[in-house]
Amino acid sequence: MPRIPMVSLQDDGTPNWVEYRDKLMAGDRFLVQAAARVEQAADGSAHTSFLEMNNDMRNALLGRIITAWSYPAPTPAQAAGQPADLVIGNAMDLDDYSALEKAVEPLMDKISGRSVPDPKTESATPLAV
Repeated sequence: MPRIPMVSLQDDGTPNWVEYRDKLMAGDRFLVQAAARVEQAADGSAHTSFLEMNNDMRNALLGRIITAWSYPAPTPAQAAGQPADLVIGNAMDLDDYSALEKAVEPLMDKISGRSVPDPKTESATPLAV
């Protein structure tokens, strides 16, 4: 499991850290993609925020994969049903979150399917006739 150092420091002067699992399961994709919702009002209008949707998806993933951290707060999994964005947002400052965001970007790509080669673009061997 990767353990990444954060920007902020603990009381003893060592960097905070976050440990997370990097083996993704199909259930991770299902849950993260379910966080991307667009709700339509009764009048037919829909309001979406691309950045908010990305944050919701990333935080849903982080809530599932963070296994331990050095912050003096429970991890999202240990926080008795509190939303991951609330737990993470109250535990780490923006610089730490930015570092974590960068570290898990390859996992977000994998969840979205962006890191999987498209079989249509790969050169196929012609079939013999």
